[in-house]
Amino acid sequence: MALLGENGAGKSTLMKILSGVYTRDSGDLEIFGRKITGDLNTKQAQELGVAIIHQELNMCQHLTVYEIMSCRIPKLTLQPILENSIIHGTELKIGTGNLYLDFARTQDRLLIRISDDGVGMDEETLARLNRKLSRGVNAVSGGEERGGIALVNVNNRIHLIFGDEYGIHVYSVPQVGTDVEITLPFVTRDSEVRNRSVLS
Repeated sequence: MALLGENGAGKSTLMKILSGVYTRDSGDLEIFGRKITGDLNTKQAQELGVAIIHQELNMCQHLTVYEIMSCRIPKLTLQPILENSIIHGTELKIGTGNLYLDFARTQDRLLIRISDDGVGMDEETLARLNRKLSRGVNAVSGGEERGGIALVNVNNRIHLIFGDEYGIHVYSVPQVGTDVEITLPFVTRDSEVRNRSVLS
């Protein structure tokens, strides 16, 4: 289906009414043959199969995707951690699990957070894993912790490429989920960095 019209004809307003963002002030509304009485909210619209992807910048006042797209990160940094979040987190959860990938930056750092709402880890397991990560390249690889081998290997590569001030830290709450936070230098395609061949 398509909605066509001149600029200013009301296409965006109509879509927001259909998706429950705006309340209509007149007229009848029918979605997939179902007459809608009263005000329609976004949750009801989604249940009816109607949603909207907003394009206005005021919906994302801190939009940084363009800046992040120019970043370079070590190859195979995200994939092992995402895989672990699925295997050791969301797949063990009863019901549907969710995985979130967030990027942010400061003037000289790139911050990546991989979050899941899976089974999480207890305090002892979490502390043991973070101790291994803090030992850097001297950590003994072992898989008893959730994602231990993959996290330690990725962390070691980050330390070898950029130094010990960068790397991985894990936060977790049992039956709530786990966040894996990766701190890297903010390196663009034009930046000079050693071992450029390992960056993607």
